[in-house]
Amino acid sequence: FQPRIKTFSGWTAEIIQHVPNSNFTNFNGTVQSLYGFPQAIIHNYEHGRIASFTKKDNMTCNYIWAYNWEYPIAEIKGISYAQLLNSISPNTYGKLTLVTESQLNEIRFKFAAAEIFTFMYKPFIGMEIKQLPNRTLYKYGYDTFGRLNSISQGTSFSDTKLIEQYKYHVTNE
Repeated sequence: FQPRIKTFSGWTAEIIQHVPNSNFTNFNGTVQSLYGFPQAIIHNYEHGRIASFTKKDNMTCNYIWAYNWEYPIAEIKGISYAQLLNSISPNTYGKLTLVTESQLNEIRFKFAAAEIFTFMYKPFIGMEIKQLPNRTLYKYGYDTFGRLNSISQGTSFSDTKLIEQYKYHVTNE
């Protein structure tokens, strides 16, 4: 292959490498033959947010949203969306602008057999509390500029120990 130089009005391009014709495979009629299996299948949306999906390992994951549908307050794995709707309505929490510890505990109690992650937020700042299925709790602290400055870990909302602290310094330019 001999490189060619093409001149277009005002600039020059050199073709350095020859690209052979593509070798397309035949389509056998199934989407998986072209794209592989999907990583997740979304089943339901609530107010433009994903409410339920199934991963390729067949684990169903459901979300309950709050703070005017901006942030998820619970991720519930191991139950179907129909089971979720039999116990609560997503609209119960969606319009809340403040979520309390008792509301999160109510969700945990209703789905005790499921794997549940719960979250609380400081709107427009970030996540304030994350609780894992094993009840380990992480609290996130922020400074007056909205920057993360501490992470605490514990087993209850009132009993946490500082595990990480961040300090920000301004340098002269």
